[in-house]
Parts: sequence; C-alpha cells; structure tokens
Amino acid sequence: EELWRFLDENLSGELKERFSKRLIKFAELSGLGYLDEEVKEKLLRRLKKLSSL
Repeated sequence: EELWRFLDENLSGELKERFSKRLIKFAELSGLGYLDEEVKEKLLRRLKKLSSL
C-alpha cells in the first residue's frame, strides 16, 4: 500500500504513465511465478489502474 500511495502522490502525468507501463511489462515478462494467480491478477489490475490515472 505504501508503494501505491507514494506513486500516486509523487508521480504525475506522462511520468506516471511511463513508469506504470514499465511496471506492467516487467510483471508480465517475469511471469510472477512466485505469486498465485489471484495475487498476480490483483497486482496487474492495480498497475493498470495506476497507469490510467
């Protein structure tokens, strides 16, 4: 939660969008193999929501 709050408070506009896209890409490429499907989906939804703000 602290990471999301920090990102919302400190990143804006294009920088937030670029950073979020890179996080999403990293999450998808890494496969998030150490996370179960429910946690993985929640993380990807949160990242995509953040990138759309």
